[in-house]
Amino acid sequence: MGPASAFHFLDPAFYVVFMILPTSFGLLGIDCAGGLLGLREWARKGTLFLATVPVLVCVLLVLFHPSAVFFSQTQAREQYLLLEEVFILRFLCVCSLS
Repeated sequence: MGPASAFHFLDPAFYVVFMILPTSFGLLGIDCAGGLLGLREWARKGTLFLATVPVLVCVLLVLFHPSAVFFSQTQAREQYLLLEEVFILRFLCVCSLS
């Protein structure tokens, strides 16, 4: 699969990096928050883990698969136009509610 492939969702690494890891970090953060309220030692260690490991995962993603993070010129232009349309529609919805 090349970087321009539209079938990245078939790759199991896609699910691990973009779905499973963020969800597990979020659930661990919620668990650590409860542990910090109870002044637990494992919660302190968990927050240090959550402060370092997600950053390390993002750095490794940028180093080893930059096409997943940085778009080409045509992809960036398409994303910008899509984002522009979303903001225009959101503005119109807010104006119509006022």
